[in-house]
Amino acid sequence: MGLFYHFGKRRRYFMKKIFLFITLILVLSSCTPTVLPTTSILVDMEIPVEFTVLESPLIHSELDDLIVLTENRTSGEVYKILDWYGSPVVKWNEVTRDWVSFYYRNPPIASRAYAIVSVAQQRALDEVHKYNINLESRFPKTLNNEVLPVEIGCEPFECAVLIGVAESTLLYLFPETKEAILNQVEEARQSLILSGNILPSDLDIGESFGRAIAQNVIAERINDGASTAGKSDPLPVGEGIWKPDPFQANPQAPSWGKVTPWLLASPDQFRSAPPPENGSPEFLTALDEVYQVQQTVTHEQLAIADYWAGNPGTFTPAGYWNLIASQLITEYKLSSVEAGHVFSTMNMAIMDSGIGCWDSKYHYLVVRPWQADERIRGLVGYPNHPSYPSGHSCFSSAGAEVLAFYFPNDATEIQAKAREASISRLYGGIHYRFDLEAGLELGKQVADLYIEFIVEQAWEIKP
Repeated sequence: MGLFYHFGKRRRYFMKKIFLFITLILVLSSCTPTVLPTTSILVDMEIPVEFTVLESPLIHSELDDLIVLTENRTSGEVYKILDWYGSPVVKWNEVTRDWVSFYYRNPPIASRAYAIVSVAQQRALDEVHKYNINLESRFPKTLNNEVLPVEIGCEPFECAVLIGVAESTLLYLFPETKEAILNQVEEARQSLILSGNILPSDLDIGESFGRAIAQNVIAERINDGASTAGKSDPLPVGEGIWKPDPFQANPQAPSWGKVTPWLLASPDQFRSAPPPENGSPEFLTALDEVYQVQQTVTHEQLAIADYWAGNPGTFTPAGYWNLIASQLITEYKLSSVEAGHVFSTMNMAIMDSGIGCWDSKYHYLVVRPWQADERIRGLVGYPNHPSYPSGHSCFSSAGAEVLAFYFPNDATEIQAKAREASISRLYGGIHYRFDLEAGLELGKQVADLYIEFIVEQAWEIKP
């Protein structure tokens, strides 16, 4: 504990040394021009990086401390190191999913949280490689072979950068839990120091680097319309028009269809085709199917409906696709940069599909099945937003198609999961079949746009 306190004192000393460095970053960030949604994915930031000379007394003192720390490291500390740094991109995604669940974020808001964290990670990692920042000559073991490092699953400076990204993005997204998030950040920081793979002063620079890029992403999104998406003009009323649940406070995100997308030219770029007219033979046939399915629903179908429900208090539908992506990234042992690209493009596609979906929902205002037939029950909840198209289908199709492109050997299984997520909403009495079909189509159209972008950026995963 004394050594960590000692590091903390030197950290404050060192922070004075890099004050100019941080000031330059903040100036550059504040001068970044506002960009259109179609060009906002890639941002060229000139970020200076200056490391302490290896001959300085500070470096020698840090090495002495690292020798003692790594010699006395416990098995429990090694476990924490491997937990944080087996794949730090995946780990911080897991942390984000936990906070989404804890704060009962609804699906559209959750998709934005995943996208902001992932985009900031991707940009930060790409910037590290753009500047070709390689600290191999500064590895503690290289400088003094008495330091005993633990093998980790990322470049140490990348790990440090990701800590800074996580700190800024999570505090922005979940400000209610500042102390708990800072505790997580500190645990990640101390675990990286204990791993023996980076000098604490280099870690400070990496964190500042990550925070600067994360703040740039936050500045882009802070006025994207998400904060006012819960408000809307008065909705039309009348026979056959969806109306909010009187037992719930507000309709869910009625203006989410006006939020600024990442890559879509506009929220209505892929607006779904008009649904069957309320009361028409096609509509009544679809409504009867929901009722008939509910009368014969099996235990297996109920289990599927429950698994994919993704209600507030879970990590939501987008979270399921982040979990699936995490499993694939881990299975294929992707680098941090590759993982950053996967999460970034998938989560932007999921968020954009949600924006397009909500644009269609509140444009058409299709009643829910239980509003059209009082015999029907929502077996896994009563979502308080219009029926057409299915949000689960939009989110799942977009996420699945992007992942299927990155992982072609698993494409069949990934796409089958999307179809299962979609049909689960019919099993649960939540949607008509035409909702599902329109949602799958909208999500695929959004994903195709992102796949074009992935190819343009040469972000395909190399075998």
